[in-house]
Amino acid sequence: MSKRQRPTLKQKLAATLLTIVRPNEFGQLVPVISFEEAKGMTPDEIIARYQFDHAVYVTWGGGNHPVNLTPRTVADHRAKTRRDLK
Repeated sequence: MSKRQRPTLKQKLAATLLTIVRPNEFGQLVPVISFEEAKGMTPDEIIARYQFDHAVYVTWGGGNHPVNLTPRTVADHRAKTRRDLK
């Protein structure tokens, strides 16, 4: 019997990101990345779909503490950054 392999931190992060949901056109919460799509992805591919947005910018006194970070899809983060810069 082989020793059990524990999930890596990268695998845990990818699994956590897969729990993110948003409303669809009917108001139902659905995963950003579907289960079927996720099955064919590596942890790196799942993580690459997201960027972490600072609630309070570092230049305004915010930091990289987890309470100041929100995972957003790359497209959503870019759109929010454009709005924030106005």
